[in-house]
Amino acid sequence: MVSVGASLMMSTVHILMLKAYLATSIFLCRMKSVA
Repeated sequence: MVSVGASLMMSTVHILMLKAYLATSIFLCRMKSVA
C-alpha cells in the first residue's frame, strides 16, 4: 500500500518532468527554425 504523500509526490514529479520535456522540445524546435 503506497501512502498518499508518496503517490502525490510521484505525480508532482511526473508533471514536472512532462513540463520540462515539453519546454525542451519547444525550445529545440525554435532553435532549429532560427538556425
